[in-house]
Order: sequence, then C-alpha cells, then structure tokens
Amino acid sequence: MSFDVSGKPGEAHASNYLYLHVSYFLAIHEIAKTRKIPWIPSFLVLDQISTPYFSTARKPSTDVRSMDKVLQELNQFITDMDQHGGFQIILLEHIGKEHWERLGLEKFHLVDRELRGDYGLILKPGQERLQNEGQA
Repeated sequence: MSFDVSGKPGEAHASNYLYLHVSYFLAIHEIAKTRKIPWIPSFLVLDQISTPYFSTARKPSTDVRSMDKVLQELNQFITDMDQHGGFQIILLEHIGKEHWERLGLEKFHLVDRELRGDYGLILKPGQERLQNEGQA
C-alpha cells in the first residue's frame, strides 16, 4: 500500500488518510500475530472505509478503484494471517454486497443481510432479526 498525505484536501486527501490508518492498524496486528503477543486481540473493527469514495448521495466517485485496493488488501491480510492462527476483520459498511463479490474477495462474508431501508442494527419494536440471509 502506498499513500501521499501531502495531497490537496478533498477525496484524494481523505483516501490517503484512510490508507495511512489501515496500513498502521494492519502493521500493528501483523507484528502482534507474528510475535504471538497475547494482549492484542486477533480482530479489527473498521467502520465505513468507503466514506472518501462516495458522495452524501451515495454516488461512487471516480476513484472508487482506490477503495477496491483497500478491500483487496484487507482480504489478503486475512489470508496471510491464516498461517499465524487466523484473524478477523469486522467491516461495518454501506457498499452493496455485489460490489465486493465482483472483486472476488473470498474472505468477505455478509452477516445476516444488508442493512437497508427499515432494516438496521437497531430494530424497531416488534421487528425481528432474520435467522439466515436467504430469508431476505
């Protein structure tokens, strides 16, 4: 992964900072896993890494390929960590399932179903969580 934090404000700048943070977190976890440091957990939670690449109207920017590179890097990191006991990344995201499926990210799995419309993390009174994705 490479990045340039000296860029102009806006999409490119936010993308560079995303790369910086993801690289930093993955490096810390790689060191912890390879050196068997027990007090650093084998998981990472990331929230909406797509933010620099979508407008407030959820339209993709012209640089959505940079987001794809981040997703591919996360997928590869999980694969690489398999030889060190495994690793899990919990990614809270609004990008559609079809986007990451198109990239062939074999380590990505949708839990439950997409959070769209009235279906979200916080359920309304009387609303039940589906037991499997096929019931969507």
